[in-house]
Amino acid sequence: VASFKDDRWNGPASFAGARFAERALFWRNQFLATTDFAAARADGEISFNRATFADQAHFADFTFAQAAHFTNATFARVNFGGSYFRKEADFSGVQAQTLRFNAFFNRTLDLRRAAIGTLDLHPGVQADSTFAASAQLYLQQAYFERLRVRWAHVHHRLATADSVSFAALDPAYNSLRHHFLAQGLKDDAIACEIERLDRQRHALSWAAPKRWGLELWNLCSRYGTAPLQLVLCILGSILLWALVYRLASSTLRSANGDERPTFADCIGFSIHTFTRTDPYPWYATGKLKLFATFQILLGWASIGLLLAVILAHLL
Repeated sequence: VASFKDDRWNGPASFAGARFAERALFWRNQFLATTDFAAARADGEISFNRATFADQAHFADFTFAQAAHFTNATFARVNFGGSYFRKEADFSGVQAQTLRFNAFFNRTLDLRRAAIGTLDLHPGVQADSTFAASAQLYLQQAYFERLRVRWAHVHHRLATADSVSFAALDPAYNSLRHHFLAQGLKDDAIACEIERLDRQRHALSWAAPKRWGLELWNLCSRYGTAPLQLVLCILGSILLWALVYRLASSTLRSANGDERPTFADCIGFSIHTFTRTDPYPWYATGKLKLFATFQILLGWASIGLLLAVILAHLL
């Protein structure tokens, strides 16, 4: 075990290219000048818990073969560009002015309760991803002034280590969405919100009314983000109701004395019922009135939703 507990480094400290074959402990170390761990490798667990890096710290191209712990560490500026975290990367409670990862995480990145000025999670040079397919990112109670990342690099990665409740993830999604909007990344913000609502929907029981509401909202307009999809659903429902009216045409009566409505008449009656426009020469009788009443309610809800979606896109 390489143990450097409670050491104080007043001048520059360099471990560049070092190889730690077993555990390496830098607990509560104080690095008061520049620190260089570039191109080093840790084959065992390495820990910098509560360490302080008062100046620039370089961990570029560091290979963390086992768990890496930086719990409650304090950084001025640190760069992990090109580093590889094969197992858990624990940065919970970290405080940093600038934290540039540009690294690859194979299992988990824990940033719970971190307070960071600028956090850069873009992939490293010659890399197209920051996380492995099954990797997870913990952001509960984390605070960032500036976050540099695209949604494509973190989607399906948000997770929580100590709760199975979706409510624990909701603030993390909202924080990411806020940062995307602040950077003008509207498409990323929309994709983030869609994943949030998808996970919320799947977390609800089918017995919950909210689950059915989210299912309908998703089916009709992808949570209000696809106006064209909503328009197509409206047109499809109008045609479907017109077909019902055609099949039950014996219960449609004409104010003009016509005996049997044509399919065009049924489409017109469906449009009239859905939108409640000018009086129409056909009216429902018997049990068909129930279908017509339901279509009226559906029409009001759909038109209201369409207006809300349009206003959201305009504003």
